[in-house]
Amino acid sequence: MDTKNPLRIRKISEEDFKSLLFRPCKTKTELYNFIKYFLKIDFPDTTIDLTSNSNPMDAIWKIYRTAVWYDEVPDEEKYLRTIIYAARGTFKSLLACALEFVIMLHTNRNTVHVGLQENQARNIYTGYFQKFLNYPIIKEHALISSIQERTILRNRFGGENKLHVIPCTLNATSSLRAN
Repeated sequence: MDTKNPLRIRKISEEDFKSLLFRPCKTKTELYNFIKYFLKIDFPDTTIDLTSNSNPMDAIWKIYRTAVWYDEVPDEEKYLRTIIYAARGTFKSLLACALEFVIMLHTNRNTVHVGLQENQARNIYTGYFQKFLNYPIIKEHALISSIQERTILRNRFGGENKLHVIPCTLNATSSLRAN
């Protein structure tokens, strides 16, 4: 037995990291591990409240699966219109940010994140998205540019996806930023 490496853990090369960053997740477990490793978030995968019908990872997986594997998902399992609601302070915004971020890496989709108010939209961007963008692997391989509440990320196809974070106002949602 190798006493220096008893679990036979091999070092992952920079190319392996890059490959994993842009490889779409095929299962909820893969997506959970991706989010935990790359975004440093450990979302619950257990429904605790007896009156609830879901949990954060269920919600993330159902939407991610529809967005990334649309052609392979049976019609009755596609989540095209979804409402997620929960109490204040239950990380709904963090869940949405993580989901949007991963979908941008794994698809050819631009994203608009709408905060209820201007300061909420700004806080979402500076509190969550910029944190993700500062992780070295993401900064080095996926980030193309980030100015104010606008970010451009490289996707798995080698193209670019745009993210806009805007407040839920008539001006913002009807402006060119939202198109």
